[in-house]
Formats: sequence, C-alpha cells, structure tokens
Amino acid sequence: MASSNFTPNQSYFDRVLRTPAVEALVDQAAERALTAARAAAPVDTEAYKNGLHIEHHESQYRRVADVV
Repeated sequence: MASSNFTPNQSYFDRVLRTPAVEALVDQAAERALTAARAAAPVDTEAYKNGLHIEHHESQYRRVADVV
C-alpha cells in the first residue's frame, strides 16, 4: 500500500475559516446550542435562562461563538 503525505496550505485555511459563510455556520451552530441550553435551563427564577447568550471572540485561526 502506498503512503501519501499531506501538507495543508495554512494561509488558505486561514482565509476560508474567516469568510462570512463559515462565520454564519458557526453562528447557526451557536444558536442551536443556545436554544438547547435555554430549553434545559432551570426555571426557578428564570434568571439563569434569561442570562444565556452568545459571545464572539477571535482565536488564532477563526472567529469563535461561545454560549455563556
């Protein structure tokens, strides 16, 4: 069986991961996670549930969306 080598073109991936289309996919995933977190949140006072939100920050290679 022949072996092969793969050397990624990091600058290509750096550009692709910062495109609006990829960022939209990240935001869609974060929205799904936020919806699930709100559905599973305790509702004693609803303060926790109402405090859930999405925050964005930049990582080394892409913009990240966190549900906090």
